[in-house]
Amino acid sequence: MTCTPYPCTIQVGDTIAECEGTESVWQAQPPVAAPIDEAALARAALAQLNLAPVTVGMAPRPNLADPNVLIGAPAYFWAEGGPPAIGPIGTTVTEQGITITLNATLDDVTYDTGDGSTRTCTRDEVATAPISMSLQGDPDCGHRWTTPGTYTLTATSNWTITWQGPTQNGTFDYDLENAIDVPVTDRPTNLTTNKGP
Repeated sequence: MTCTPYPCTIQVGDTIAECEGTESVWQAQPPVAAPIDEAALARAALAQLNLAPVTVGMAPRPNLADPNVLIGAPAYFWAEGGPPAIGPIGTTVTEQGITITLNATLDDVTYDTGDGSTRTCTRDEVATAPISMSLQGDPDCGHRWTTPGTYTLTATSNWTITWQGPTQNGTFDYDLENAIDVPVTDRPTNLTTNKGP
């Protein structure tokens, strides 16, 4: 350990010429390195997963030029974007000589429909587009707007990140967000019945 008399130090690395020189002495114990925060490394390594917000899948597909989402009719939601958006996805990174394994699991997606309502759908409910859709049905994941207007539909994907280091492990939450505009209209519908003579 090298010591410089305190009154002779102007700033780090500078000393007054008239002062006595530095002195080297042996420490009684070797210096102890500060422990590495593996949890902090795991959070820093999160970028290596390249997670992405979901692309909002919806039927009917919103059309700003010609609104086709009708008030009172069901709109179906799902998530698009492949593994970076709906997982699961994992990676192993090495930071400061420490190897961290990360695994990301999409728990669910919360949809804020812009009219004061929210709907949380599980990963299984949004991982693929619905096989069948009906104007009379109630979607597993979807919404019915009741007033005409243009609404911002915000999808927040809620992830759980599990990490494992050499001596520590843990989990933390991570959220991503994406949004689209949904014009909702009230179109008059004429129903006709063909009756035989």
